[in-house]
Amino acid sequence: MKTRKRINKNAVYIVSFLLIVLLSIIYKVILSGKSASMFIKGEETSESAEETSVIAGEAASEGEQDRTVNIYICGAVNDPGVYELEAGALLCDAVENAGGFTENAADEYIDLVYVIDGNISVYIPTLDEIETEGAGAWGNQQIYFRADPALSSEGEADASNASGLINLNTASREQLMTLPGIGETTADAIIAYREETPFTSIQDITNVSGIGESKYDRIKDLICV
Repeated sequence: MKTRKRINKNAVYIVSFLLIVLLSIIYKVILSGKSASMFIKGEETSESAEETSVIAGEAASEGEQDRTVNIYICGAVNDPGVYELEAGALLCDAVENAGGFTENAADEYIDLVYVIDGNISVYIPTLDEIETEGAGAWGNQQIYFRADPALSSEGEADASNASGLINLNTASREQLMTLPGIGETTADAIIAYREETPFTSIQDITNVSGIGESKYDRIKDLICV
């Protein structure tokens, strides 16, 4: 009897131990499953957030590329009005849309590569208006070139004679730009021309690119050779 009781007690101990071990294993498995699930959900959330961020960035980029601005351009252009351009367009694009410059436009005083990044109004002056009022008299002064008549040295004063005429063969770039309708580009063209072929008469200036009869008539009384 005593032996049988011991066996029964031992069996109870063994079964209890096995149950505890089994419950421990089940508990660990459950915990492991929860951790894996949380890890997977965390990865999915992270991927979702990254995708949302990428989509938002692409949308913002596309929105920036599609942004347009309005420019009101008037004055010495053939078809003044309001034109819609892509942000970052150049002023020359607006002039082209407006039918180009008129014949008497002071185009050489205009910065045609000025970047248009917002709504803007631009007035294109005529040569007469530039002569009487000067460049930049109509607001948005960043788009106008200004001629600086100041001489860089005493020697440059010899470029004009006693009557105040500008000598086409010796005048500096700055002095040439004091002439009506002569901007940076044309002044450089005059200098390049005289380096190859010195002027023998004031009429020769009409051979320079950008100087037609209209401009010649405006400056012929102000120049000499």
